[in-house]
Formats: sequence, structure tokens, C-alpha cells
Amino acid sequence: MEFYVWLGLMLILICIVIGLIVTHESQDSLLKKVQENKEWHERKKAFNRLNANSLKKIVTTTNQDKAMEIAAKIILKQTNWSKEFSNTSSEHLDWVIGAAALVEKPKPTSTSIVNACHTYIKRGDYYRIPELRNLLLRYGDKPLAEDYLNCGNDKLYNAGSEWCWKNDYKIGTGYGSHRVRWGEAKNSRY
Repeated sequence: MEFYVWLGLMLILICIVIGLIVTHESQDSLLKKVQENKEWHERKKAFNRLNANSLKKIVTTTNQDKAMEIAAKIILKQTNWSKEFSNTSSEHLDWVIGAAALVEKPKPTSTSIVNACHTYIKRGDYYRIPELRNLLLRYGDKPLAEDYLNCGNDKLYNAGSEWCWKNDYKIGTGYGSHRVRWGEAKNSRY
């Protein structure tokens, strides 16, 4: 009987060691995807599977993508969304929008998201359209969808249409939202 108990314990120990090795290898693979993959959806998927040690590596690595660094700090509770969104410098807001598009939990407030989306729509920043679409689909509401539909950008119109379809809203004609226009701030300071 003792032999079988000992054998069982050895098998459990072997499984734990193998599990740790596989987890370590998969974390390295995920970290590589996060840092090198240009496909945004793949980066996001890999990022949200990282453990705390891998997130700490992102925070401490120099020359790291600042959006990823902020996202890692959010998950590690080294900062929070309110603090990050309160820094409205153009460059920092770029990073925060990228971070918000990466992080599943915790979620930023809807007011922060709406204000940031409006800022990017006003800037006419084509580079941020994938993140803007993601933010609408994840955090959006009817007024933000109307902003996308009426801002004057076809890709954001499509994102607004997608949000409406998924949330069972019908798109009609009328006055719509006039809170923000695509590129309206291009010739002025942000």
C-alpha cells in the first residue's frame, strides 16, 4: 500500500513539474507574440493570457510598447484607468487607447472611453481605427454608436452599424449625433 501512495505522489509531482515547464514555455511563446506579432487581434489574445511574471517583464523591459506597458500596469494594479486617462497629452492618450483595447479586465469607465474616442475622431487618426472599433463594440452605447455613424468616416460608420446590429438598434434617418466630426481638429491643436 505504501508503495502505491509513494508512486501516486511521484506521479503528481511529475505532472506538476511538467505543467510548470509547459506553462513557462507557453508564457515565453505568448510574450513573443505580444511583442512581435503585428496582427492586433493576436496580440490582444496573447496579452490576456499572460501571467503576472510575464506582465512584470513587460513593465520592466526598456523600449517596450508604451500601450502594452500601461496595460500590464493596469492588470498588475500599479496604476488605474482614471489616472491614465487624466493625462491628456496627445502621445500619452495614444498609449492609453492602445492599452484599453488590449485589457479585458478591469474595464475603463464609459466617460473615459467616450472622451478618448471623441478625441481620436476629431484628430482623424486612421491608425487608431481598429482600436476605436474595438472600444465601441466592447464599451459603447447608443450615443457613441450614433457618433460613429455620423462622424463622416466610412470605417467608423461600419463599426457603428455593427454595434447597432449586435445591440438590436435600427439605423434611421434624422438629425443624429453632431457631437464630433472626423478630422475636425486636424488644423488646430489637440
